[in-house]
Amino acid sequence: MKKIILAVAFQLIAFYSSATMAASYSIKDLYSSGKYYAGANYINSDYDIRDSDQKSRGIDGGTERVGAGFTAHAGFETLVMKNWMVGIEVEFTKYEGKRLTSKSINEPSKTAKAHGVGANIKADYYLNDEFFIGPQVGIQHVTLNTDVSAPNGSTNTFKSSDTMLTYGVQAGYHIRSDLTANVEFRRGKFSDRKSGLETDIESVMIGFEFKI
Repeated sequence: MKKIILAVAFQLIAFYSSATMAASYSIKDLYSSGKYYAGANYINSDYDIRDSDQKSRGIDGGTERVGAGFTAHAGFETLVMKNWMVGIEVEFTKYEGKRLTSKSINEPSKTAKAHGVGANIKADYYLNDEFFIGPQVGIQHVTLNTDVSAPNGSTNTFKSSDTMLTYGVQAGYHIRSDLTANVEFRRGKFSDRKSGLETDIESVMIGFEFKI
């Protein structure tokens, strides 16, 4: 799914890059004093909700999605060189939930929901006044709530948390001078020693940013 989303996004960028229409504005003029922005994304994520004991016993790690994910962020960016824009932002992320689908009859049902709060620094290189691409790094505190159903029908909730480093790359297109469409790939490593839960979290995001 992530590969399809990325392929479509970059094909769109490649198509628009070949267009002969020039922007009716200059990035240098627009961002010489910087701009505040706010945005939202749809997020598609992959992560493993098996703990260390389940992994050691070879429990099937297949999961199914529960609900949808999204992010909301706000920040400030400014032009620091001719083609480079640097921004800093705060972000809230609601990851889509996961349900462990094990083939073992004796394995309890497990469903997890995660959310995170963090901050990112990004550096966008403008190919022209409309298209940009660049890296992003950040820190995010992620909380994972896991509901485990016991054989007797009761449900226990376990809470795991970790502050993780995230990194990725994003590309975008200025639909208007105050509106961009973005696609981003991001990765981070979640590790909670108390619960024994350790997993890579990989995400693809597609959304919009409004410049203020």
